[in-house]
Amino acid sequence: MAISDLAATDAQQRSAPTAQPIARLTDVGLVFRDGIRALDHFNLTVLPGDCMGVLGPNGAGKTSLLRLLAGLAQPSAGQIELFGMPARHQGIVARRRIGYVSQQSGIDQYLTGQGNLLLAGRLHGQSGGDLHKRTELLLDLVGLRNHARRQAAQYSGGMRRRLALACSLIHQPDLLLLDEPTTGLDTSGKAALWKHLLMLQQAGLTIIATSHDTQEIERYCSRVALIDRGRLVMEGTPAALKAQIQGDLLTLAFSEAPQASKALALLQHESYIRSAMPGEAETQVYLEAPDGPAAIPQITRLLEASGVVLRRLTLSRPTLEDVFFRATGTPLSDSERPSVAPTEVLAQKSRHRSPFRRRSQQEVQS
Repeated sequence: MAISDLAATDAQQRSAPTAQPIARLTDVGLVFRDGIRALDHFNLTVLPGDCMGVLGPNGAGKTSLLRLLAGLAQPSAGQIELFGMPARHQGIVARRRIGYVSQQSGIDQYLTGQGNLLLAGRLHGQSGGDLHKRTELLLDLVGLRNHARRQAAQYSGGMRRRLALACSLIHQPDLLLLDEPTTGLDTSGKAALWKHLLMLQQAGLTIIATSHDTQEIERYCSRVALIDRGRLVMEGTPAALKAQIQGDLLTLAFSEAPQASKALALLQHESYIRSAMPGEAETQVYLEAPDGPAAIPQITRLLEASGVVLRRLTLSRPTLEDVFFRATGTPLSDSERPSVAPTEVLAQKSRHRSPFRRRSQQEVQS
């Protein structure tokens, strides 16, 4: 059975598309009993057929967002609408149209892969030949057909993630929520999984996926939501978000901090540099230039003439990490950050911090 059969079947049986958002969150707040604020005045709209990637560091509120949408938590404030109706009025009706894969897979390790899918289907009221056919299609989708009769306890971590995804699709949901869906998969496994997910998306499935992998989100998601400390920082297509950083990014590395300070003072007022600022390390300087390749020889000549020894210069194009860093003053890789009040968050966001995260495309060494 071809994977396209699964997409075609889902497209035929899925609810007719409407202009109404699949999900809309308005001023949503979520505060835990210990006082930790997971989401704060959070606003987001997801349209039918979107593949929405949610990016943010650990503790930003990504998992809390998915749990609210899945009906596993209730907001402390604000309103959530699902499929055009307030979520609190729908209950089980909305949940039947949602598939959810958490970071903890939730599969039964004592059952086989096929057994897990059959159990999930029966819990959703499915039975008979249709359930067995769908089980076979999903096993093909996630590449587990040859392991269908093995006990899930014998699966690798990546195989368990794929099985959990298959279980979330057994009832042909309209909305699929994925919390770090490719954890444990290698590069080829990620590409294969996303290929099939996007085929289902083209058949009408709406996807919301969290990830720490900016390249993955940028490559496969049609829209991206950047969140930090429980708030939506910005949202849009990957191209539109990256367009907010115009030009090229340059990272200068020096052997000593005084050399970096001198270089910053020399370069910050040059006409071919849009902005200059200290780097994350005291021996680094970050630059934004309208034309990076043209700026490089001018930079090296100025530093050489001033007796500043440049150890390394890296040129890169803007990434979603850069956009996040520019907007929040903190890197996406920053983890285990304490929760703070919203007023403190705004005060901590420095407009003078660097928008740069390096993904080297060109290096010039002296």
